[in-house]
Amino acid sequence: MPSELEVLRDDLALLGASTSHDLREPLQIIRLFARVLAMQPEAAEHAGHIGDAAARLAEMLDGLSRLVRLGPPEPGPARVVEVVERARRGLDLELPDPPDVTLPLGAHHLELAVHELLDNAVRHGAPPYRLDVWPDGLSVHDAGPGVPDDRRTDLLEPFHTLVSPSVRAGVGLTLADRVASRYGGGLSLHPSDLGGLEARLRVSRPSATR
Repeated sequence: MPSELEVLRDDLALLGASTSHDLREPLQIIRLFARVLAMQPEAAEHAGHIGDAAARLAEMLDGLSRLVRLGPPEPGPARVVEVVERARRGLDLELPDPPDVTLPLGAHHLELAVHELLDNAVRHGAPPYRLDVWPDGLSVHDAGPGVPDDRRTDLLEPFHTLVSPSVRAGVGLTLADRVASRYGGGLSLHPSDLGGLEARLRVSRPSATR
């Protein structure tokens, strides 16, 4: 018999999927009418605002859907170097002699987390980018502007941004944190020695392998 937590997780996944599906059609209609409205010069500016708001809402729905579909922990371990090579997707990424480490989580979840951390570095940081690997996790560094000490924890909340509300914020860091938490770990943010942000993901190893 499934546990209460499993039932709740399944209910949330169903709610997220149905909500996302039910709202996509009206969103498409709003975006269509915004494009039609944009053809009228006197209404073009307002149409642009409507289209941007609809696009942000669509991205929020996509993010929520990804969060609720994350699922339970998967069988591991996963070889970090192999996963990173898939997740980097052509990104010029410094890998300073990464050890051949395996982490006790599913390869799909690890690839998802690494991809989100790299995507966040590219979107909000600046090159060069570096990925460090340890026996219990990994970290992604960038040389961007960094994040003030008192605002880093806020970035682990979904859709949180440190800049204008018009700048789209997603669920990437939240998703990486939720992945790590499924394996007894978490995501923390620190100043990077490159001058920007270090996103540090750690998982818990079984005591027998310590």
